[in-house]
Amino acid sequence: MTITVGAGWSAVTGAPEVAAPLCAVDRWRAAQDGDTWTITARIVVDGDEPNLRGHFPGLAVYPGIFVVETLSQAVALALPASGPQPPALRVVRSVRFLAPLLDGDELNLDITAMPLGCDVDGPGGGWDVRAVGTRAADGTTTARVRAEYGPDVVSGKWCQSTICHSQAVRQHGGIRAVLPQRHPLLLVDRVVRLDPGGSITTVKAITGTEPCYAGLPDGEREWRYGYPRSLMIESFGQSAALLWLDGHAPSLDDDLVLMFAGARDYVFEGSAYPGDVLRHEVRLESVVADTAFASGETWAGDRRIATVDTLIATRRPVRPVRPVGTSNR
Repeated sequence: MTITVGAGWSAVTGAPEVAAPLCAVDRWRAAQDGDTWTITARIVVDGDEPNLRGHFPGLAVYPGIFVVETLSQAVALALPASGPQPPALRVVRSVRFLAPLLDGDELNLDITAMPLGCDVDGPGGGWDVRAVGTRAADGTTTARVRAEYGPDVVSGKWCQSTICHSQAVRQHGGIRAVLPQRHPLLLVDRVVRLDPGGSITTVKAITGTEPCYAGLPDGEREWRYGYPRSLMIESFGQSAALLWLDGHAPSLDDDLVLMFAGARDYVFEGSAYPGDVLRHEVRLESVVADTAFASGETWAGDRRIATVDTLIATRRPVRPVRPVGTSNR
């Protein structure tokens, strides 16, 4: 990663210094007032980026989880670290995605970070982070996020993972028949258990050949190979979509796609690394009209690494209506 400074902004080029699906910040600036930091991060959506080509083929939408990735990378760039590692995402208290970002749109993410109180569990306290994303061209609010960052909660020790050996109820070909995502953003490998309308268990194997590791040089410390938490959220969300859409694959004629709409209290308890197999256990809590609510946990072997109080998905039009006078590139 290379950072150049000019006119109050720092520009970012090259790959991040930790595993990441993409460089999610083009430029950023930060200022400190007492204990409070204000950060602004910007990125222009590039429809040719491989992850976007695989997210919704034929429709370059900046994924909601990449808004979280932009936030995480901005926090890592701007906030002071309490050790060798930058502040890690520990809890997504709430996130709402209000409008899409398409090819050529610029995301402007305004971030406020304050130290967490002394009563916060976990080592070293951390940061209470709030962010509002807007589309730079017209000021439309695209996302609101509240999250907590701080020292990682695990030792970084490698762990051999195991998966459930029961017969899979849906192999990978069946997953591709339901989900629109494609390489490199199709993040469910197999369904190992399915209770239609109730719950699902899926697995996602992490390998050292994942695109998110491509930019890391040889000889990096182990913690830099932690699987991006934004991708863990996406993998869990795709698992929830498989549960909701079981037997109800979306019609190509209704011009709607299933999108991540928000989450509450998404708590990370550990990290995953190459060689681990993520196991998502997802429960469908309710479906209201075209909106579904899910909860669950993510495991790597016998380690629970995340809990999800509420994840929200909704079916939305493929092509959002734009204000008069605006356009893509």
